[in-house]
Amino acid sequence: MPRLRSTRMKAVFCPRYGPPDILELRDVPRPEPRDGEVLVRVRATPVNTGDCRIRGMNVPPGMGLIGRLALGLTAPRARILGTECAGDVAAVGPAITAFRPGDPVFGVTGTRFRAHAEYVLFPARSILLPKPAALSNAQACSIVFGGHTALYFLRDRMKLAPGSRILINGASGSVGIAAVQLARHFGSHVTAVCSTPNIDFIRALGAHDAIDYSRADPLATAAKFDAVFDTVGVWSFAHVRRVLTPSGLFAQADAGLPQFALAAVTSLTGGHRLIAGVALERHADVALLFDLVAQSVLRPVVDSVFPLDRAADAHRRVESRRKRGTVILAVNPP
Repeated sequence: MPRLRSTRMKAVFCPRYGPPDILELRDVPRPEPRDGEVLVRVRATPVNTGDCRIRGMNVPPGMGLIGRLALGLTAPRARILGTECAGDVAAVGPAITAFRPGDPVFGVTGTRFRAHAEYVLFPARSILLPKPAALSNAQACSIVFGGHTALYFLRDRMKLAPGSRILINGASGSVGIAAVQLARHFGSHVTAVCSTPNIDFIRALGAHDAIDYSRADPLATAAKFDAVFDTVGVWSFAHVRRVLTPSGLFAQADAGLPQFALAAVTSLTGGHRLIAGVALERHADVALLFDLVAQSVLRPVVDSVFPLDRAADAHRRVESRRKRGTVILAVNPP
């Protein structure tokens, strides 16, 4: 295995929970691949809503204690956030035959985090696969977080069927953009909710109808929907029921403890159902998302790109709720 010149790297460090300004660019030890491990030189890594929630411990209602027990009481246990990255293989440990130094790859670190750095280590059985040549590093990073969340709710939980009608709130965010395109691909009639500047953009992505929430209440429509997907967690089950068909489903991506409890109750009562859950990354789904991009079913959308030393600005952009697509940190430009 070739040795790298430096044993240090730059990483975005989160010393405690707090606002974006607490993030620091630090010089930290670079990991060294051991048996069965792959070291990736990061070229791009997304900043997602999950990163911002963890940094600020801004978790849904009722999840505060659970969040701190799982992630760390006063600071994240993983002080380097980030759950995905695109780049190239820097070095491999013994027994690695699937990858060689220089191979362009995309990887998901998931709950191990550590992707907001110049290098990230992927142990055996990690989600690591070749990056499609047609996608830039930033484009590859714009697909997976929103895509796998949308797949989980639309395909796995709601089982969206051809001919169904779906209302998607937060359509211009990472999850919403993927949901609009996937719902259209599944054969549904898509009505998207977004702000004025994004109406034409969302229609171009495949939405049949678009509602500007600044001009009209999306839940005051006379239309009925088989499914409603709130990607930003601002609607309540009680208000959404008015626009659901008798057996309609309401999925909430940013659910708290009360929503999880209500979802359990509605699963037993029949009629309208609330769906809540956590989308877990799977290797097969990442490969599927890249295949759908190759088929022109999914279009990657990058909102903005920040250098690693402006990670705080990237977090602020995500939390503004004005982004269109995915916010990217550029690392180690080739």
